[in-house]
Amino acid sequence: MLPPEFKSFKLAEHHEGSRNYFHEHEAEQWSFSHYFNQTHNNLNKFKKYKFILDAYQKDLDWLINQRSVTAKLKDYLIVLKKEKVPGSSKLKAKAALPKKIRCLNSKNTFNMIGNNNNIGNIQLGDTYTASESSSMNTKRKANDDFEETTKTRKPCQAEFEGNTQEINSILGKWNKFLENKETFHPFSPEYHHVIRCGKTVSYRPFLNKELYDQHVSQHEEKEYPLPEVCMSYINNIMNQHDLKKYRKAIRNVPEAEGEDEDTFLFVENIFQAMYNFHTTYKDIHDGEPEFNGLFLFPFLKAVAAAVAAEFGAAKTDFCDGEVCLEAMSTQLKALNMLIDGRNKYNADGLIRMYGYKNLEILLLETSSHFGCSDQSKSKFDHHKGLFGSLAMIKTIADEYQYASITTFKKVKVIFVHASDTTVYLWSMSFVPDENIYELWLEDTLEIKPSIDDKLEAIPNFIQFYWKTKELLKQTSRIVMELKKEHEATLVKNMFKKSSDLTSLSTIVNPSILRLTEDEDKAGMAELGPVFKSRGE
Repeated sequence: MLPPEFKSFKLAEHHEGSRNYFHEHEAEQWSFSHYFNQTHNNLNKFKKYKFILDAYQKDLDWLINQRSVTAKLKDYLIVLKKEKVPGSSKLKAKAALPKKIRCLNSKNTFNMIGNNNNIGNIQLGDTYTASESSSMNTKRKANDDFEETTKTRKPCQAEFEGNTQEINSILGKWNKFLENKETFHPFSPEYHHVIRCGKTVSYRPFLNKELYDQHVSQHEEKEYPLPEVCMSYINNIMNQHDLKKYRKAIRNVPEAEGEDEDTFLFVENIFQAMYNFHTTYKDIHDGEPEFNGLFLFPFLKAVAAAVAAEFGAAKTDFCDGEVCLEAMSTQLKALNMLIDGRNKYNADGLIRMYGYKNLEILLLETSSHFGCSDQSKSKFDHHKGLFGSLAMIKTIADEYQYASITTFKKVKVIFVHASDTTVYLWSMSFVPDENIYELWLEDTLEIKPSIDDKLEAIPNFIQFYWKTKELLKQTSRIVMELKKEHEATLVKNMFKKSSDLTSLSTIVNPSILRLTEDEDKAGMAELGPVFKSRGE
C-alpha cells in the first residue's frame, strides 16, 4: 500500500518516452490501467497490449533504481510489479463505457451529472436547458470532476435518488442488477447496460429470470400484416409448379396506383429475388459472397427501395460489401480513438438515409458461408453488430440533439444478422424509463433454398422482409420528425448560446466499442444469445 506521504510524489525531472509518465502523474495514479490510458498514444493500444504491459514492467524496474525514490516507495513499486493487472478485454470495455451518468427518477425526469457535478432535472419531452456544452468534441468528453466522483464507485453504477419504492421499481431493479459488472464478461451486453430480449430469447446466460420476464411482458409488439390487395397475386404465384409459369406469374403484376402500386412492386422484387436463388446453378455454400448475393442483398435492396418510394426525402439506399459504418467512425473520433483511420468498422451491408445526413438505420452482418455452424464466429458477429447498433443510435441522437426524448425513444435502428441458415432481425432502441438500451429480436427467417419447399418458404420470406420494411419506414418517419423538432428548438432559441441547451447527446450516451475478430473473438461463443427451447 502506498504510504500517504508519497501520494502526490512525482519525479522532479523530465524524461524521454513513457518514463515521463512518472514525472507528469502522481504516485497514487501509477497503476497499470492509468499508465495504459496515458502512454503510447500513437499505438493501437489494445492490439499492442502485451507490448505496453512489458513497457510498464520495464519502466517500473527503471523507476526502482532512481536515486530520488525512497525505500518505502520502492516497496510500493515492487507491489505494483506483482499486482494482477486487468486484461485487454476489460480495459477495452471500460474505455468504451459512457463518461457521464444519467438515470430517471420516479417523477420521470433525468438526473444529469454535469461538468461541475451539479444535478439538473429535465422533464421528458420538454425543451430543456442546462449548462453543458453540446459540441461534438465535448459530447462524450470525460472531465476531472466526474472522474473524481467515480473513484468511489464502479464505472457505470447508477446513482439512485428517492425512496424505497423507486428502488423496487423496474428501473431500480435493473440498475441494481447491472451495477455488479464483475459478474459479466466485459463484452457482454449487460456490462454495457444493454438488455437483449425477445419472445424466443432466453434470459441466459447472465440475466435475472424474474426481472427479464417482467421486462418482456411489458414490451408491446406491433403486427405488420400484408395488405389484402396483394393476396391473389401471391396465391397465383405459389400455385405454379412449372418454372416458366412460376416466372411468368411473377411478372404478371396487377395494375394498381398509389400505395397499392408500391406494395406490388415490393412483393414482385421479393419474388424475383426468390426465383433467382430457386434457379441458381451456383453452390449456395460457396462462401460468404454467395450467402449475401443470393439470400440477403437483393432483399435488403428491395426494402431500401420501398422505403425510398414512400419517403422520397429520406433517399434510403442499400450499400453492400465491406462498407464502413460511419457512425462508429464518428463516435470513435469524438473519443480520440480513431487512429489514422485504422479502427474503422466494416459492415457487410448498410441502409442509409442519404437525405438525412447519410444516417445509417440498418446494419447487416453475415457470419461466413450459408450453413456455417461456427458458433464462435456467429456470436462474435452478433456482438460486433450490437455495438455497431449502439453507435448508430448515438449518432442519430447527436445529429438531432435538440429533439425530444419522447420522440427519440421511438427510434429503432435495425441489425440484420445472417448465421448458419437463419436470418435474425434485431432492433436497438433506448428505453429511458429503465435507463437501458434494448436489443429486441423482432423476427427470424429460416432459409429453405430448395424450390420444393417454396410453399413454406415464400410466405416466410415475404412476411420477414415486409416486417423489415415496415420497421425501416417507422424509423425513417421518426428520424424525419426528430429533424423537425431539432430545427424548431433551434429557431425558438436562436439567440441563446448552444451551451445553454441540453441535448439528446447528454441523455443518449451508450458505450462505444469496436470489436475486432483477431483480438476479441476468444470466448464469445459463451456470451449468447441463447434461444428458448420448446416449453421454456
